[in-house]
Amino acid sequence: MQTGIRKIDYLLLLALAGTLLILILPGSTVWLGDESRLLGEALNANTEGRLATKSIIGSSWVAYGPPVVWLNQLLLLLTHNPVVIAAVKCLLSVSLAWWGILRLARRLGFSPGAPAALYFCAPYVYFYCRMPWDNVWLMPLGLLFVSCLAGFFRSGKFREAAGMATLLTIMILIHPIALVIGAGTALTLLLLRWKRLLREWWKFLLAGAAALAVLLPYFLRIQGELVSRAGAPLVMTVWEKLAGLLIAFRNLSPFEFTAYFGGFTLPWYLAWIEPAGFAAVGLLTLAGAVAAVRNFRSGQADVFDETAVAALAVYGCYFAGLLLLSYDLQMHYHSVVLAFLLVLAWRGWLELRAWRRPWAVPGLAVLAAAELALSLHFLLMMETNGGTPSPRLGATLERQWEVAQSLTAARRSNPGLAVGIEVESLVRDPFPLAVLIRLAFDRELPPSPVYRRALLRPSADGYGIELWFDP
Repeated sequence: MQTGIRKIDYLLLLALAGTLLILILPGSTVWLGDESRLLGEALNANTEGRLATKSIIGSSWVAYGPPVVWLNQLLLLLTHNPVVIAAVKCLLSVSLAWWGILRLARRLGFSPGAPAALYFCAPYVYFYCRMPWDNVWLMPLGLLFVSCLAGFFRSGKFREAAGMATLLTIMILIHPIALVIGAGTALTLLLLRWKRLLREWWKFLLAGAAALAVLLPYFLRIQGELVSRAGAPLVMTVWEKLAGLLIAFRNLSPFEFTAYFGGFTLPWYLAWIEPAGFAAVGLLTLAGAVAAVRNFRSGQADVFDETAVAALAVYGCYFAGLLLLSYDLQMHYHSVVLAFLLVLAWRGWLELRAWRRPWAVPGLAVLAAAELALSLHFLLMMETNGGTPSPRLGATLERQWEVAQSLTAARRSNPGLAVGIEVESLVRDPFPLAVLIRLAFDRELPPSPVYRRALLRPSADGYGIELWFDP
């Protein structure tokens, strides 16, 4: 394999454009049950003057660990504007991801343009980075973890292993699905670096013991819940799970993005992007896996190949774990392996670049530019309509925040204000709006006329929320 790119990497410009698109208009993001409950837990903890000890209950039927709630608690000390909170979290996620990609590129000896373009231009990554949620933090933390893993393969320094242990502990607390990272990494290190592990075994033992001490109460709670769910029926057929897991790389592509989060059909001039992008990313991922295994079997593997083999091991553990467990396979689960699939796609791009040098860079540039066009179209749809008809997005955070502030101001003028709700999602779960109203009560708002009644109705296009007042 070649040892890097010396000339200017123009793919970095596309990655920077993707970063800018992620950061602008932070209020055009999702605000549903999980997002509001994470902030609600932080509000309760701050009101009671304590540090949160748990997070929300997720699809594994256990309360996750509190790192994301702690971050919310800290941000609530600075502001009660949820749009500002979402913007700060988005900026932090993007910054951590850039740090992870740059560290990884430096340890592998290649320009970061290709992985940065694949990551920051992907529509799912664009959407996940903006979500004020918990599971999506596995993406930037996973990139930092992979950079430590590559550093350990290169130098064998214990500090890289300590970094992996620390990051893995945080990720498991955020979501227990991150256990697959630990399993896949442990298998790879035992296979490729067992002599290094034996040389200073006591250091690695202490690092593992420290991580286990932090995680043990959490593991015991998870074990109790999993035992209680033993024998639960599968909510998806094995074949449905198998198909979903085989294309876990879709989160690096635009495949079905607009239907999943937007609920609308793309115009004809953008419709080709989703299948073409899916095929391109799938080809890159497969090429990277084949190249790494080939070099490993021939004894010509370098640090990049070893990191790619570790990525395959992590993906294998993820595949086996979710295939065997009786849980619904949701798209956001794939975020736990996104950093590892990015390594495989990057490795595959380098392989194809060496094979067809004139086409690799322009091809990836076209893919990234097309994905940016798709994400921009999606953002404009959200801004124009105040949301999308998809139940996975609905009315945007910004629109719901405007409604909450208007309702709060009106209730200050008339504490007996009657509020009617005709928006189906709010009838089904009023908690997201209730959290925003709590936040609005702590802010200074412009005075409102005295109204007798307020009514929340779906907007004419069915995407957003309209607020009507009766004088």
